[in-house]
Amino acid sequence: MKKQLKKHFSFIIAVLMVISLIIIPRTAQAASVKLNKTKLTMNVGGVYHLKVSGTNKKVTWSSTDSKVASVSSGKVKAKKTGTATITAKIGSKKLKCQIKIKDQRALYEKVLLQSGGKCFYLMDIDRNGTPDLIVSSNRGVIVDYSVYTIKNGKVIYAGQCSGKGMNYQILQYNTHYNGIHISWWTNGVGGSGSALWTLSGSKLVSTSRAYCSVVGFQTGKDEQHMKNVSQTSFNSYCDKHFRNCKQYTMWSNTSENRIKHLK
Repeated sequence: MKKQLKKHFSFIIAVLMVISLIIIPRTAQAASVKLNKTKLTMNVGGVYHLKVSGTNKKVTWSSTDSKVASVSSGKVKAKKTGTATITAKIGSKKLKCQIKIKDQRALYEKVLLQSGGKCFYLMDIDRNGTPDLIVSSNRGVIVDYSVYTIKNGKVIYAGQCSGKGMNYQILQYNTHYNGIHISWWTNGVGGSGSALWTLSGSKLVSTSRAYCSVVGFQTGKDEQHMKNVSQTSFNSYCDKHFRNCKQYTMWSNTSENRIKHLK
């Protein structure tokens, strides 16, 4: 009798072990599938990329109100103030992110009234969900682009980049490197150059730069890190960083446009 009970007990233990080997890994795997954000506050005009980790399965995205926040392949676009829930569906599992959309663009109006800039444009330069303000002005052939961003409900001056011989009404932007593209030429030595500027936190920084003249060719992330390169390397660098920029027509700094784009 004891032997039979022992056999039955051993059999039950073996079955439980097999079941645990089947169920536990699946449960652990299911638990590891997650969304990088479950709550998110964005500003109107902002863009944020939601990502699912822990699975290679197909993800289907949806929004409870696409007029407030739309989503495509995890890319959330904030369209107007309000709330929406973004859902990522993987098989039968649903992951949700609560989205709240605020509108802080009106904070930029005072800057535009005081800046004296000729044109402006709103763009989420570093793709962090907050629209940044770019104000252009010109000093003869020199065009200045002043950049402002919003942090903790306050407008912060991020910095300025300047080009020469550019159209102050046109903004060039590289969507792959998230950078404002500027170009210039130099008197005397017949040189010309290009650079990309982006936001790092609340500071405008140079991320790539190229310059050529009768002296030679140089590339680097900023003026302090330029190095001499061959013409072939120079051309390859320029093709990579400066050739595929999109052009945006900036808005004249008028009362009508400030009302239209900031409120």
